[in-house]
Amino acid sequence: AERRWSALAAWLQGLAVLMGDLRIAYQCPLACTRHFRLAAEWSLALGQPSRARALLQVGNVFKLQAMARWWTNTGSKLPPGVTGRRYEPRMQVEYTIAVTQLHEA
Repeated sequence: AERRWSALAAWLQGLAVLMGDLRIAYQCPLACTRHFRLAAEWSLALGQPSRARALLQVGNVFKLQAMARWWTNTGSKLPPGVTGRRYEPRMQVEYTIAVTQLHEA
């Protein structure tokens, strides 16, 4: 159990560093999204669903930023009628699963 708490503390410390300078965090919002999701998973595993929910909500801000950046740079430039690659489908599924787990907690 001690190792789990240490792992959560490490994730939270990493998030504190990222949030200490938002310019760095917004350079790769997808990485921040994943970091928040993993910290939320550890929180939920340790019986802290409220913390997990809050972490996912903040991570969602970075997910939306990453999606907007993708759409601006790629998605909106596709010719009409052409379907391109979807935006990070694995990350979208992981986030959906995490939210579902929180509703069950």
